[in-house]
Amino acid sequence: SRGGRGLLPYKGKRPKTDHEKAFGRVEILKGPYGNYHNYYERRHKSNNIFACDKRVKLIKPAWIKDKVVIDVGCNEGLIGIELAKEYLAKEMRGYDVDEQLIEKAGRNLEKAMAEVRKSQPPTMDAQLLALENCSFETGNILWAMLECASVDTVICLSVTKWLHMCHGDEGLRLLFKFFSNVLKPGGILVLEPQPWKSYAGAKKKKELKRYFNDKTLKDVNSLKIRPNMFPALLQDAHPPISSSYGFQLIHSEVPAQEDAAQEGFKNRQVFVFKKL
Repeated sequence: SRGGRGLLPYKGKRPKTDHEKAFGRVEILKGPYGNYHNYYERRHKSNNIFACDKRVKLIKPAWIKDKVVIDVGCNEGLIGIELAKEYLAKEMRGYDVDEQLIEKAGRNLEKAMAEVRKSQPPTMDAQLLALENCSFETGNILWAMLECASVDTVICLSVTKWLHMCHGDEGLRLLFKFFSNVLKPGGILVLEPQPWKSYAGAKKKKELKRYFNDKTLKDVNSLKIRPNMFPALLQDAHPPISSSYGFQLIHSEVPAQEDAAQEGFKNRQVFVFKKL
């Protein structure tokens, strides 16, 4: 699941955003994978994903339209639903370890479909079909059974830290191998890794202490692979840990974060890779 942010509500009085009115204000941790509930109340200022999430603007319509897309760590499914609806995905599949988040994603999908049904043709039929081809599944992506070269685009935003800390360097290699296996040649991987400093920050969070104590989460000092090594690793330019993943970096960017509530997301780079 995306993110791993603090649990404290906003300080001071201010008007609630539309999303806060609908989903609440406080993020609640439900497990060691960073599966925070109400995560998007801080990342998104409103329900308009394209307006408030600069990461989404980096995702080109051509990577979604008529494509099979998977969203790894989809949380409430909001990004996948909006991308599928606006860019008309052939199929959008969201995966998350948290069953309650997947249930919420299903409800968000039903809501989106209801809203589209209220609209008028000609957009209604195409958008409704795209939403009908959205699905959400509970499970660890490392054990997902997908056909090789069956996916056009993989979206993985703010997920790698949690998988890395739960499964170590080997788990991270398995994730990258999964990306390499499921993507078609020419397929796109949109990856937003959390920076190394956020790993250390996670160890300081009270709500995560029990997971470090029972060894569910790895001691960050035991990890040899660092986030700044990910591009080289995926491109096979890091011989000591290379595993022939076969990607080419085609774009990288740090999306602007204009809202104070998004302070924790500043300087978080998004990478776009093409499968060779």
